Amino acid sequence: MGVGIHLGRVRLARHRRATVVLALLVAIAVGVVLASFAGARRTDAALPAMLRAHHAADAIVGFVPAAFGAKTSPNLVPEAAAIRRIPGVRDVERFTNGIVAVPKRSGGYGGSHVLATIAIDDGGLDAVGHPYVLSGHLPDAHRADEVAIDEELARDAHLHVGSMLPVRAFTFEQADQILDPSAPAKGEHVLARVTAIVRHPYDLRDLSAPRNPDNIFQGHYDLYLTAAFWQAAHGDVFGYNPSLAVALRDGRSGFDRFRHQVPRAVGGAPDVFSTDQFLTTAGTLQGVSHAVTVQSRALQAFGGLAAIVGLFLVGQTVGRQSRFEATDDDALRAIGVTDGQRRTALLVRILVVAVVGTALGIVLAVALSPVAPLPGSTARRALLHPGVAADWTVLLGGAAVAMLAVGAVGMATAWTRPRPVTLVVRPPVADRLGALGLPRPQTIGMQFALEPGRGPRAVPVRTALAATVVAVVVALAATVFGSSLAQLRHDPRLYGVTWDVSVGGASSPQESAADLATLRRIPGLRRYSGVNTANLEIDGRQVPTMMVRDDRGRVVPTIVDGRAPAARDEIALGADTMRTTGVGIGDQVHVGVPGRPALDLKVVGRSVLNASGVERTLALGTGALVDWSAVQPLFGRTAAKQFTPEAWLVQIAPDAHLTAVLGALRQSFPSTVTGPLQPADVETLAEVTDLPIAFPIVVALLGIGTIVHALISSVRRRQRDLAILKTIGFTRRQVASVITTQATTFAAIALVVGIPLGIALGRTAWSIAANGLGVASRATIPFMRAGAGCIALMAVAVIAAVVPAAMATRASVATVLQRD
Repeated sequence: MGVGIHLGRVRLARHRRATVVLALLVAIAVGVVLASFAGARRTDAALPAMLRAHHAADAIVGFVPAAFGAKTSPNLVPEAAAIRRIPGVRDVERFTNGIVAVPKRSGGYGGSHVLATIAIDDGGLDAVGHPYVLSGHLPDAHRADEVAIDEELARDAHLHVGSMLPVRAFTFEQADQILDPSAPAKGEHVLARVTAIVRHPYDLRDLSAPRNPDNIFQGHYDLYLTAAFWQAAHGDVFGYNPSLAVALRDGRSGFDRFRHQVPRAVGGAPDVFSTDQFLTTAGTLQGVSHAVTVQSRALQAFGGLAAIVGLFLVGQTVGRQSRFEATDDDALRAIGVTDGQRRTALLVRILVVAVVGTALGIVLAVALSPVAPLPGSTARRALLHPGVAADWTVLLGGAAVAMLAVGAVGMATAWTRPRPVTLVVRPPVADRLGALGLPRPQTIGMQFALEPGRGPRAVPVRTALAATVVAVVVALAATVFGSSLAQLRHDPRLYGVTWDVSVGGASSPQESAADLATLRRIPGLRRYSGVNTANLEIDGRQVPTMMVRDDRGRVVPTIVDGRAPAARDEIALGADTMRTTGVGIGDQVHVGVPGRPALDLKVVGRSVLNASGVERTLALGTGALVDWSAVQPLFGRTAAKQFTPEAWLVQIAPDAHLTAVLGALRQSFPSTVTGPLQPADVETLAEVTDLPIAFPIVVALLGIGTIVHALISSVRRRQRDLAILKTIGFTRRQVASVITTQATTFAAIALVVGIPLGIALGRTAWSIAANGLGVASRATIPFMRAGAGCIALMAVAVIAAVVPAAMATRASVATVLQRD
């Protein structure tokens, strides 16, 4: 054992540069993997942590305002008193949601009507929940002229803490005017000072995503007014959702009992939600948990792929170093060194590399911790102060696994005897390249890169080439995938939107007819189609279905296979619906509604379903598309007369004046003009676009490390060859050129082989992902980025050869030849 340990220490000292490179490779791989899995755990914990800090009331009781035909009191005093008498209620605070008018500001947001949360009691805003205060301080409950605003309103209206913002309320008599942007508010008016910019859980969305401020229900600008404002207005503020925030003595565990007691206490059937239910059913947190989960799983997948690629590349490098050192095994056996002592020496090196590399990897993982949750993501916004964090459960557990993995690779190598080099009688590469007239330093450098050599000076260059090729393939595949994802975000047709805007919100045949007549009077429109949605039974499954009417041409969601339905007996399905029903283009499906006989419709196409601004439940791959001619056969003649378009999908003529047409649409369809909306799944994926960019960088670092190790080892093994070159007249520059050519040959071969394989792998991976997502599968090949990457790889190969070349030029000819 002592001989083996001593031999291991000697080899460490002799191959210290190679040991350093191996340790750094392990550190990069371990650090990235640990940071990914620790970041995934931090991502999962972000939203629950914010909700715990929010401290909202345990229950929300919402009432229909009197202006909409209910018997709700204007100020909720009797309702609050009734709720307080329910056993188990600790406190009740009143608040309301409403729409207030604020002036437009140049270069800013698109509308003058803003959603507001207005406290009726002094603690009304506290009961709604404690937000993250990003700057400033929360408004004083006794000041009517202080207001808090969300980030989106602050950004688009160019407001900051200290800005003055005129705010005017709508009165109860103006309940029917709140959606009319031209209607002036006539209620209480204050010149409010912005005291805080805040973030509530329902503000967890990527502010860089496109918004639709012309549609008040898509815009989500929020401000918060105090109870003093309500008192100054003498309660004459129209609120479309007057509510009570209720704190329970038993906390949220007492919610179910409380919910069943509310109808008896106040009469009627008010909406009763727990805080979590309120956030979800109100649409504020819809998809947020899913988005956080996707981000967490993406980090885990990133870490898993990095572990696989890193283990392969590091394993190849460790194995190559082990084979270098195994060439003197015969000499060691001749002087009495046993196989066990030889393996002990090798394991000493592996242990040092594993321990040092893993320790450095832990440091790197902690240094990378501020990157998770991913910048710009939903989970990132749920953390008020993301910074350095050490998840010791992941770090220590992952470090143990990493050391075992590196040790296992080393042990497998230690117990494997190197295969003897087979001599093949053929002209060396240098001779064949020299016949082409290439300079001798370059031909010898290529020979070093392509031929392993023989005997004790053999270098397993093929493993280095294989590792470099794998690095190029994986990096380019990730780049193609990331570029395709970015293209999906910026091309609405890929996620189903073939129209410029959707307009209208008709709720009756009369309103629908009026909207159509209005559209016909607006110049500059190329096509528009009326649409409505309904749930149909397709082969026994409830499927949200979009009906499209040909009003002026046909505007339908993107068809990726086949064609759009054009007759009453035709239907197009989303990709997920096709999979769940087990049908394809050309098959028949049974379609119907309850109480009516089902029809047999022929599947004529696969569509990317999208109904931006029309129907939220119609997802990318889930749903169906039929022509309007199928409405009467499906619903019957009587029902079909009442089934009219609720909105229109509008394409603007290419030669039209865009600003004028949009202005006319906004004037004719106030608060319902909606541009292309990215589906929730696309927005979620957009938050992880940094990972396909970061992955090639990580793989490139590992690939460069394998090249550096191969060059250092090659110089070490071929010192005698390099010394002979010096004796026959090679200058220091020519010797350095040999090593540089070897490095660039590695890179060039990796590019020639890896580029087509990487593009093919990236296209295949994106096709699988796009089909699973239900979007159009159009892979984007980033030629400019790939070209820049090729140039960068060649440049880095030259830089990587600097240290090995210096080693080769500094070596003493006499010392080398005397030693050998």
